[in-house]
Amino acid sequence: MNDPIHKLSPSQVAFVEELTAIQSSMKRFCISILAGDQGVEDVIQEANRVILEKANEFQQGTNLRAWAFEIVRRQALAYCKRRQREHKLLFNTELVDSLLERSLEIDPAQADQMGALKACIEKLDDAEKSVLRGRYWSEKTLSEVSLEIGRTVDALKRALFRIRKQLRACVRQTLAHEKA
Repeated sequence: MNDPIHKLSPSQVAFVEELTAIQSSMKRFCISILAGDQGVEDVIQEANRVILEKANEFQQGTNLRAWAFEIVRRQALAYCKRRQREHKLLFNTELVDSLLERSLEIDPAQADQMGALKACIEKLDDAEKSVLRGRYWSEKTLSEVSLEIGRTVDALKRALFRIRKQLRACVRQTLAHEKA
C-alpha cells in the first residue's frame, strides 16, 4: 500500500488525529491575533508545517493544544513582523500573549462564540473594522477615536451600536448554522 497513513505509528496517528481536532480552535486563535487580516490561512498553513516538522519534539501525554497554540502564536508574530516591515503596521506582542493565555482557558462553548465573533469581524468592511480597532484594540477614548476617523462622538456611538448589533446577529446565525 502506498497510503502514507499506513506508514505512521499508532502514536503518530493519534498525534495527527488530535492535531486535526484542534484545527478550528487554532484558526480562531489566529484570527483573534490577526484581527481580520487576510493572512490567517497562510499563518495556519505555516504553523501546521512547523508542527509536523517538530512532531518528534512533542512529548506524548502533554497538552498538544497549548504546544500547537504557541507555534501558531510564533508564526502569527513572525507574519505580523513581516507585514510591519512591509506596511509599517503596529503590533502589540503583549496582546498576543494575553490572547494565548485566554484561548487556552476558554471553555468550548465560549470558544465557539469567540470563533464565530472573529469570523463575523472578518466579514465587516474596512471602515467598520477601523471603528472597532479604534475603540476596542487601542487605549483611546471615544473622543480620540472620533477625531481620528473624522466623525462626531455621537456618530461614532451610533456606528458602534450598529456594528455590535450586526455582529450579534452574525454570531447567532453562525452558531445556529454550525449546530445544524
